[in-house]
Amino acid sequence: MPAISVPNQRVAELLREMAYAREVEGNAWSAKAYRHAAGIVNDLARPASEYTHKQLCAFDGIGRKLATLIRSMAEGHTPKELQQAQHDFPPSVLTLTRIVGVGEKRAIKLYRKYGYPSYDALLDAVEKNLIPDKRLCDAVRASARLTGRVPWHTASRTVHALVEHLSAGRKLRIQAVGSYRRRKDSVGDIDLLFTSRFPRRTRNVQRRFLAAGDSVISSGDYKSSIYYRIGDSKLIRVDLLVVDPSAWGAALCYFTGSAAHNIALRRRAIEFGLVLNEHGVWAYDRNGDPIRVAGSTERSVYNALGVVPTPPVYRTGRLRLQTYFPLCPHPDFYRTVACAAPDLLQSVMPEATSDRRAVASMVGVRRYSAENLTIDLLEALNQQ
Repeated sequence: MPAISVPNQRVAELLREMAYAREVEGNAWSAKAYRHAAGIVNDLARPASEYTHKQLCAFDGIGRKLATLIRSMAEGHTPKELQQAQHDFPPSVLTLTRIVGVGEKRAIKLYRKYGYPSYDALLDAVEKNLIPDKRLCDAVRASARLTGRVPWHTASRTVHALVEHLSAGRKLRIQAVGSYRRRKDSVGDIDLLFTSRFPRRTRNVQRRFLAAGDSVISSGDYKSSIYYRIGDSKLIRVDLLVVDPSAWGAALCYFTGSAAHNIALRRRAIEFGLVLNEHGVWAYDRNGDPIRVAGSTERSVYNALGVVPTPPVYRTGRLRLQTYFPLCPHPDFYRTVACAAPDLLQSVMPEATSDRRAVASMVGVRRYSAENLTIDLLEALNQQ
């Protein structure tokens, strides 16, 4: 183990600075690769310095050059290209991303337009009425009251208070997702998922949510955002997302993350000829019409993809595949059923049954091994 171990958050910040430098140079592809690597490093379960070069290369999107760079940063070294970029373009420009709605690209545009190299410099200019853009001035002032990232235990108290307020004594399906659910050390903002079969109850929850905020950012049928007060003067952004009960599990998977875990799940879905999004796992029949395969529970989503359900705290870019048949269908299983008999697909939905033997018996198939079920099922369906 190296004598110096730089925290993963700092390594991720350095990688984002590299992405920012590439953005300034006009190299969008390289910038995207650095941002992707920053997300992976930020979600690592152990310090990056404890990973070998080979282990880092095993993560999707990290090649040998990036792995070497991450190891070097984790051991306290600053690459020469980053030193040059910091000399040519001040890294303090990245502090402009503290402004609500401002990402790295817009931060660069604001710096080039107004010439203020940091958030504090821009805030000082706003207070002196030197910026003519009223919307930008309002966003800068609001951002000055935001807490930034808060410790997990502080976010936990906020979540419990909000859920209690929204529930109003009833048992409702409200779940905090994102980095809070993955139990990261700090939380930037809070995302709440809510579902109900009753429109009136949904409207009541949305009304109580908007009333709980210090100020309202936006409101809509499916997403509302507020600034919620923490302490005397600090604010944290909270989003309320309303999802359909049939998509509850898929939404939990999608909004919990991490980004690397979601990418790995989507690629696994593609291997099965499926589409995975926040609304569910979908197969398509011969007419191209979508059929929901799974989505009401998280377990159903993992079972549909033949993946061992992963606790939120361990959700990274690496998946544990199921190796026993009842929960791991052949890759062509859903595609075959969707094209041959769309109505039967409802019978093989993972939330309805996880035992493919029952499905096999429905259509008179005696062999139910993973390799033979798809072929036998197609033959049985053609005979019916």
